[in-house]
Amino acid sequence: MTKDKNIEYKRYNQRSYEELNRESPSLDLNVNGAEAIETAIRSPYLFYEEKLRELIKPGYQVLDLCCGNGIHSIAAAKCGGIVTATDIAENSLEIAAIRAKNAGISNMKFVVADAENLPFFDNSFDIVTCVGSISYVDLRIFTSEIKRVLKPGGFFVCLDSFDHNPIYRFNRFLHYLRGNRSFSTLQRMPNNKTVAFLREQFEEFDIYYFGIFSFLGFLGKMLPAERVKTIIDSLDKRFVVFRRYSFKILIVARKSTH
Repeated sequence: MTKDKNIEYKRYNQRSYEELNRESPSLDLNVNGAEAIETAIRSPYLFYEEKLRELIKPGYQVLDLCCGNGIHSIAAAKCGGIVTATDIAENSLEIAAIRAKNAGISNMKFVVADAENLPFFDNSFDIVTCVGSISYVDLRIFTSEIKRVLKPGGFFVCLDSFDHNPIYRFNRFLHYLRGNRSFSTLQRMPNNKTVAFLREQFEEFDIYYFGIFSFLGFLGKMLPAERVKTIIDSLDKRFVVFRRYSFKILIVARKSTH
């Protein structure tokens, strides 16, 4: 395990351990997915779940990588997929299992696994999902593993942050200075080079951009949150020329059938 990977493993595992042992938990384990995201910046998460509903058919084998405490894992299960949720931090998976139980989800299992060395057979999954974790992995190794475990014609669906907006970059740098993330996550944050590499790896590739003006979320203190969301979404459509400065991207990629 690399130094930074070990740092992140210990960080998330410790946070989850503390959460599991709090008398008054800080997480609401009855609220999942887009519903758990601040309203003003919820649109990419809603669209992610919409894409899952389009792609997942009952009985599909779905692998959710780097699932953390499972906040976005439930969505695939609700679509009827048989979900294998994985993370390197075992305590985080324990919280994810509680989420699933609280949601009445039975078509999920939880496996401690490194996304760069997956313990699954080739061509095992119809869909592989990942939310917010590309910056924690070696992209080439990670992508190779995804393609290995995906069935021919299977889909990779990924929602993540984008690294070209100086406002969001500065905010992430502050988190690094505060010890909330390792330096390598700043270096690996998805950007246009990441997109170009992933585009080359898959037969079909679609990308969607969200939140060029997500920093306007502070208006939520003055306006209704739903109104702020509408403003941000409207500006995305109007200023599509500036999409490289988006806050989030959603990638839907299809493995070759050959």
